[in-house]
Amino acid sequence: MEKTSNIRDNLGEEFMDLIACMGEVFWIRDLKLGKTIYVSQSYHDLFETDPQQLINNPNSWSDKIHRDDKERVVTAFKENALNNQFSEEYRIVLNDGSIRWIHSKAYCKNEADGSISKMIGLSEDITDRKKVQIELKKANEHVYSSLMYASRIQNAILPSQDVLSNWFKEIEIIFKPKDIVSGDFYWFEKDPKNEHAAFFGVFDCTGHGVPGAFMSFIGNHFLSYGVNDKGVVDPGKLLDILNKGVVSTLNKSNNDVPVYDGMDCVLSYYDKKNKIFKVSGARNSIYHLRGNQLDIFSSARKSIGYESIDHKFESLTISIEKSDRIFLLSDGFLDQFGGFEGKKIQQNRFNELLILTSELSLNEQRKAIEEFLDEWQSDSFQVDDICILGVEI
Repeated sequence: MEKTSNIRDNLGEEFMDLIACMGEVFWIRDLKLGKTIYVSQSYHDLFETDPQQLINNPNSWSDKIHRDDKERVVTAFKENALNNQFSEEYRIVLNDGSIRWIHSKAYCKNEADGSISKMIGLSEDITDRKKVQIELKKANEHVYSSLMYASRIQNAILPSQDVLSNWFKEIEIIFKPKDIVSGDFYWFEKDPKNEHAAFFGVFDCTGHGVPGAFMSFIGNHFLSYGVNDKGVVDPGKLLDILNKGVVSTLNKSNNDVPVYDGMDCVLSYYDKKNKIFKVSGARNSIYHLRGNQLDIFSSARKSIGYESIDHKFESLTISIEKSDRIFLLSDGFLDQFGGFEGKKIQQNRFNELLILTSELSLNEQRKAIEEFLDEWQSDSFQVDDICILGVEI
């Protein structure tokens, strides 16, 4: 066995002094002799074991490994240490039964002829870091669980496709939250005074994720209130009620700082017996496809909510025929970055896509739009919630 004085000569006295001051364990194994020839004194502090034991038995370090980690770590050491790829985190059991987390790495020293003569290892205490990681993991799991539950609640509020299918020849929905819950939502409510008529729309709330989801609950409430309690049958007037409700709800507090949040939307009222189709909106447009002829109807350049409570939203009546298609959407699709130049899809590309796919069934058209989105987005991250509602009269 090499004596410590010889090791000092080989590695340098200053380097050995540095090792002695390190909290990490430093060891050297002579592969030709099959022996550990040096272990720093910090081995005693870290593993609560005399360093001489590791010199007498090079594999004795594994005796301290927690039983649930031992097989994995020992196998990894045998398979990867000679390839300079051993790096494992594991638990050891201290003398009083408590747990300490260790991170160990091993490297090999190559001779001039390419042979491996020595293996050098480092082990450090990572218990504090692992405790933080474990707590963060628990917190993330709790947040994720809460978001999944919130998502189930939000999905329960959204109208089912079966209900919507009773009102149209075909209906297709693309609903892709950026996060688990969405600030976009689609909405449907029957006219309680006319069994042949109903409202439907797409709404894009401020932000996405949890803040947007909270706004969507507020929107759902005031929309249903306007139809069922106030008996509104005009989409513009319903947006007036929604606007007042959002502004008053977000500014009930005595706090001097107003809350500037709201939503953009497009809302329709459809009487299928009398072929009446009215629309209104806040910043978002309605797309009317007849064959391969596309008409786009812009809405008010004013959002729902924010600071203005006095704005009046107007309604527009659109002439519709059998097999016409109506598309309502948030801006998430149009604002998605991608393509060869990393640009937004924007409205012109969406217009061309609707026309190019107009001869397909609505179901196939929806699939084509989704395929285009996937190809356009590719490896780019989704920038916003996406909601598209398409119906065929």
